Amino acid sequence: MNLTVQTGNVTVTQANIAGQQVNNVYVVNVNESFSVSVMPIDSITQLKLGQIQWANWRWLMNIEMYSLPTFNSPGQLVPNSLLRTTTNLVAGTVTQTNLVINATGMYILKIVMTTTNNQFSFQLTSNGILVKQARANFVTDIDSFSSNMTFDGDFDTLNRTNQLEIKRAMIYNYLLSIGMPLASDIVLIKGATGNIIALFEIEPLATNASNAVSILLANPSSIPGLNVLALNINSRSYSVEQPETSETNQTDNGLKDVGLTVGLVVGLVTTVLLTATGLLGYWLYQGKVQPNTVEPTQQQQQQQPSPTQISVSDFETIEFPPVVTFPSASPTNPIHVTQYFNPTPSKPQTELIPFH
Repeated sequence: MNLTVQTGNVTVTQANIAGQQVNNVYVVNVNESFSVSVMPIDSITQLKLGQIQWANWRWLMNIEMYSLPTFNSPGQLVPNSLLRTTTNLVAGTVTQTNLVINATGMYILKIVMTTTNNQFSFQLTSNGILVKQARANFVTDIDSFSSNMTFDGDFDTLNRTNQLEIKRAMIYNYLLSIGMPLASDIVLIKGATGNIIALFEIEPLATNASNAVSILLANPSSIPGLNVLALNINSRSYSVEQPETSETNQTDNGLKDVGLTVGLVVGLVTTVLLTATGLLGYWLYQGKVQPNTVEPTQQQQQQQPSPTQISVSDFETIEFPPVVTFPSASPTNPIHVTQYFNPTPSKPQTELIPFH
């Protein structure tokens, strides 16, 4: 029995190749030679290729300084005729040897890989490489580090986007620029809440650490994308005050505006109520003091004593100053105002008041 099996269409394309740094070098001395190795990998699966070279082409490697967003150290790669690029087909790596950097600091290298037939090309950045002066008291035991800084960045996100080593280099160079007496490399670890903790060691008898600490506390947001949340130097903790964000300022301003508006409205309503109360009181008062004119009845007129029944001896003379009575301000609401004048009249007026 013969069976025939037919598969579907299979599309074959060129390999999509990326690179991964291997055999990382983290610390070297000034003007000390070192090497950088890269393994070509599949960009989709991130796995090692079955073979990294075929036909008659070969890999070329070009390395230069990567420019950090800020806090770049002044060192440069030293040109020399000893640079060599070698390929290990068994290990699947390409290595450039005899690289040299001529100044202290932490550096990131930009690595560009290209084949001689220009069929494949990719680039990547190296890990942070600390270049230091040769000395015997450089601390390499991470467990003995007594200083650390906590930042509010997202460790996993920075690591996934290949930005973690760039941040590490910026942190180291910033501390170096403010005079922190570093005696070790800087190691970044993930904090309990997913933030970033930088571990390091400083000189045990450093006298200038306090000035660097003061600068750190005054400028906790100096490193772009990272804010210092906590600081511990030589096992001594320092409080870090966070600057107000623009959102907080806007909220505070909004609350102030609301408070001002409410205050104005309450003041206006109070003024209106006081004014209305005053007018009402004034109106009621005028209604009470307004004189009522009542004609006397016939009986009252009969009870009044006749002029012949009153003698002058029954009265006491009382002097009054002249008065002026102004007409009412309104026909519907008469107001009588009496004004007294200071000058004494030439002839006092008299009024008789009976004694009892």
